[in-house]
Amino acid sequence: MATFLDLGLLEFFMPAFTFLFITLVVYAVSAKVFEKVSDRVRWIAAISIGMIVMFSGGSVQLINVYTPWFVVMVIFLFLLFALFLFFGTKEEELFAKIGGQTLVLVVSLLLLLMAIST
Repeated sequence: MATFLDLGLLEFFMPAFTFLFITLVVYAVSAKVFEKVSDRVRWIAAISIGMIVMFSGGSVQLINVYTPWFVVMVIFLFLLFALFLFFGTKEEELFAKIGGQTLVLVVSLLLLLMAIST
């Protein structure tokens, strides 16, 4: 009997999800960094980098391990910010109280090191 806990179908589509994730992240970063470059060139570069990464097994495995932890961290920080705002902290003071952008960078690097070590 099929259940929602059966992740076999999700495992089957994992390479497609990974390719889409890599392509969209590369396109988003290139859209911010290279604003004057044509949209077509950015899409071609993003798809090319996505294809290249898909052929290296180690990087795909790293992305598959790192991405869920990063999503959990983002959700946790969102809920933490919402909690502080609920108790009346001003938006300007929020980053200073929690640790600023340094906290996000340090936690992201720790998650990356943890993913690399596994």
